[in-house]
Amino acid sequence: MIEENLDRSRTAVDARDADAYARLVHAFHDLIVRGADNTRPTAHNRQLMKQPAYRLLVAGSLRRPGRLRVLLAGHRLGVDRIREKDRRPRSAVGDFARSRTRYRAGREAGRVGP
Repeated sequence: MIEENLDRSRTAVDARDADAYARLVHAFHDLIVRGADNTRPTAHNRQLMKQPAYRLLVAGSLRRPGRLRVLLAGHRLGVDRIREKDRRPRSAVGDFARSRTRYRAGREAGRVGP
């Protein structure tokens, strides 16, 4: 299911369809927390996803040039780390945060586009 989500996400990114990608991001995070088999993150994720402001923030973020590809790469990295049974749970999050920093720096320098 997660691979199908990533494949559909790639299609949405290639089509620059931020609305479709936003729905897929929601489904991706739901799959991850359900797969964790831990009720605390599942409940937290569901509560967060219900907030109207969350959807607005996601929609605004996804419309920034280059953002869809950066997020998809972060999701792929996270899934790969889970498959590798990476024992450093925050490693994918840290890598993703660093990629965001590089993205912002590139955008400010005019090197990042859609």
